[in-house]
Amino acid sequence: MSGRKKLIDSIDNISPRREKWISESMEQLASKVTVRFKTGELGFLEMKNPRAVVWAKIIDRLAREKRPVYVEIDEETKVIINILIPATYKVKQINSDKYGNLLVRLHPSQAIHGLLRSDPNFEAMRASLEEAMNDDTELLITETRDEHEIIDARARPL
Repeated sequence: MSGRKKLIDSIDNISPRREKWISESMEQLASKVTVRFKTGELGFLEMKNPRAVVWAKIIDRLAREKRPVYVEIDEETKVIINILIPATYKVKQINSDKYGNLLVRLHPSQAIHGLLRSDPNFEAMRASLEEAMNDDTELLITETRDEHEIIDARARPL
């Protein structure tokens, strides 16, 4: 079983260009769309997968808006297997639960966001969250869709 490479980056280009696939039916789509990231990394979307078609549209929109995307790429095949959209937040409150996980209040959000103690980057993200709260600065935060588990927290790119 191959591993997953996790990447948060802006998009350099998408090939074939959006006009070649945006309005095509599933039967007429190119088999793959290549996503080149600013760091030079490559990922592929297998366009016969309906999820990949949606992701291509999301990635294209983020590219046009010059916003970063979080992707997980299969290390062997280079196929993009998951995407999430990082968002900019201000950290308003941080509390710990009885297991040492952090419960984080972010603005603007009504949810309680969690940073699990078991995350390998827990200490670095905890420090980033605390610094942002103390300085009243924004962070670019990526979290899981349903659980609101923080999986990345970093300074917002300029």
